[in-house]
Amino acid sequence: MRKRQWTIAFLLICLLLGGCSAPPSPSPSPSSIADLENLDFDTFIEKSFLRLIQREPEYMITTGRGGWGNLNDLSDGFLRETQALEESVLNLLRQYDFTKLDSEQQLTAKAYDWYLDDRVAGHPYLYNDYSFNPTVFSQHYQLEQFFTDLHPLETEAQCESYLQCLNQVQRKCDQLIQGLKQREKAGVILPRPLLAPVIYDLKAMANSNPTATTFYQTLVSKTANGPLSEEKRDQLLQNATKAIERSVLPGYQALLSYCEGLLTRAPEGIGIGSLANGAAYYATLLHHYTSTDLSAEEIHNLSIQQLERVQKEMRTRFAEIGYPADKSLPELFARLTQEQGVYSGAEVLATARTLVTEAETRVQIAFDLPPNFPMVEIKPSTMGNFYTSGTPDRPGIFYAGGQATRYSLPATVYHETIPGHHLQLSMVFFLSLPACRLELSYVALEEGWALYAEQLAWELGWFEGNPAGELGRLQLEALRAARLVIDTGIHAKGWTWEQAKTYLINALGFAANEAEQAVARYASAPGQATAYMVGMLKILELRERAKNALGDRFDLKQFHKQILGTGKIPLSLLEQVVEDWIQKKLLEPASP
Repeated sequence: MRKRQWTIAFLLICLLLGGCSAPPSPSPSPSSIADLENLDFDTFIEKSFLRLIQREPEYMITTGRGGWGNLNDLSDGFLRETQALEESVLNLLRQYDFTKLDSEQQLTAKAYDWYLDDRVAGHPYLYNDYSFNPTVFSQHYQLEQFFTDLHPLETEAQCESYLQCLNQVQRKCDQLIQGLKQREKAGVILPRPLLAPVIYDLKAMANSNPTATTFYQTLVSKTANGPLSEEKRDQLLQNATKAIERSVLPGYQALLSYCEGLLTRAPEGIGIGSLANGAAYYATLLHHYTSTDLSAEEIHNLSIQQLERVQKEMRTRFAEIGYPADKSLPELFARLTQEQGVYSGAEVLATARTLVTEAETRVQIAFDLPPNFPMVEIKPSTMGNFYTSGTPDRPGIFYAGGQATRYSLPATVYHETIPGHHLQLSMVFFLSLPACRLELSYVALEEGWALYAEQLAWELGWFEGNPAGELGRLQLEALRAARLVIDTGIHAKGWTWEQAKTYLINALGFAANEAEQAVARYASAPGQATAYMVGMLKILELRERAKNALGDRFDLKQFHKQILGTGKIPLSLLEQVVEDWIQKKLLEPASP
């Protein structure tokens, strides 16, 4: 998720959506884990992971496992029960002797252990996050996306499930309000500069006509050619209108009212460092997002070094196209924007489709893709450009829209689609691995890969004859370095909004509105933006290590297979996988 959420997308990048009202489908009580004890390892992994995701019916629905007609439960009691379950599963996992497992089982055990340990480490900070914010990480955006893009509508039963979920939106909103109250008790209120756009979004929905909402229009468009008879479809739409009138709109109106009330109490300053436990919480977030033990200070200094490197490369490229050396980066990029122009709306969508089609052909040189590899679906967006992963039955979606400079769009598309997120996240559908290795999200690997994909596209010659596009790629790489400076600056060093905004303008050549949107994202989702550069640097480090060790035996396709063919694991375990591959290759006889 990048994702000019973002992105993110979080994200996601990750489909484990929060929030809800009505209780989910019945599942065993977390306090009773007897059925998970004394199992063989593989069965334990399968059953315990299923137990965890059953507590997220929205995720179950999107992956076709069940959960139909239910939204997630975000009540405090349910969340605390889930935390107890996570801790219990971790304790049971650690009762297995990892040394007695085979190599694949050991990798699964270590990855699952890392995930659960990370979850448990975050338990004390249940109400520290900004659950509502002006990005696609926000609960109000994820709720809408669940209905518009993720809930299937291919059968009559699925249409009924959609309707049942609509009728639960008000109670979900009530739970979200209770969550906001819990956060306020903990001293966590979204800063005023970030709260205003959230109120704007909520107001637009709260004041809508029921049949004009995306909830209703999605049902209209996706049932136009089935699966219901005309009579049943008409009845479904009538019932949906009533559900929106009685549940959705009142829910949004209650959220709007509460958030408007928060305006009088919201702080002006940004950054979680001002919270009572802000430093400890931020350290936990950095570990979660980077899957390393790097401190905020180490990440801050690393990013400054990387930014200086990329800025030098940008200066070199500007000199090659005849731009003066005595101008600032903001001045140089302003001239480039003026000369190249800006895509907007339908132009972004059409150009993205062309770039993706070309990438699908070009990418074969660096990857062994299965013949039935899924194509990415491209949809219009008003939230910018970002990707949402698919399932074996539903293609991944690249949302393209808004405005984008002509020179930056190619790198954005490669990041989000091919050879970036879509290629990476769709490859898991062809792997025979435990579900936890296919579905859990490790942000540094996913976002690090997508940033690596931008550079790979350049290395493969996709920017040849397009020096402006290469500058766009470098500007985005510089952004991934600068955002580490900004993220750690805001949340660990007490930077102000203006300080962060000015830094981005001077470092990247961003326009003021672009810088403000970026600052809003980093202030809203502490730590998330640090994953990209840390992840990319690790992948490049591993590639260079393999090249040096293997020499002529190094094969780029095989290297990529190691990165993408082991499922989803944290960076520390990815390093182990690549090192094991190197040692195995060294034992093979050299080609004559």
